[in-house]
Amino acid sequence: MNTIDTVQSTSRAHEYLELWVQLISEYLGNLMSAKVTAETAGAENFSGNAPEGSEKGVWICFSVDSAGGQAFYLSRRDAGQLAHYLRGQPAGQRTLPVPEERKALEDFFSQIAAKVPMTDWLGFDTELKISDSKGPEWEGAVKTSFRFSTAQGSLLLLHAQISTELASALQSAQETGEAGTN
Repeated sequence: MNTIDTVQSTSRAHEYLELWVQLISEYLGNLMSAKVTAETAGAENFSGNAPEGSEKGVWICFSVDSAGGQAFYLSRRDAGQLAHYLRGQPAGQRTLPVPEERKALEDFFSQIAAKVPMTDWLGFDTELKISDSKGPEWEGAVKTSFRFSTAQGSLLLLHAQISTELASALQSAQETGEAGTN
């Protein structure tokens, strides 16, 4: 793959992740009755294929049939805080038991995934399925982080990555769609 293909593929993958960020911001904003904004924090927090400190956090991974996968990572602190918001509890209260916290996070990300029109993005009928909680076993082609905030301050830092297969499938679907419209 040459550099131009990589840049285009990465650009399409970033557009896809931006949709996720928009949906997450809207959901959190409704939940908190506050405007939630997100800004790209870049990929500088990644060491190899994992965010720094990932052994202490929570992974939410999705598979996309034969098109690879994507993964999200939250630090232990941010995962706990998000789980509290999702369960209608103020952050900073006693920590939820890990299974309840994980269930709340999986439900949240599954609700977001249900709003992502994968058929439109990939050009074939598929859906995102939660696949693993130990982190991606594939090498991330696209890695970036997003900081979600309200006027009161930072809420959480979400690390995201997309597999090479998913990035390629996103790009291929875009090229096929463009070829069909010309």
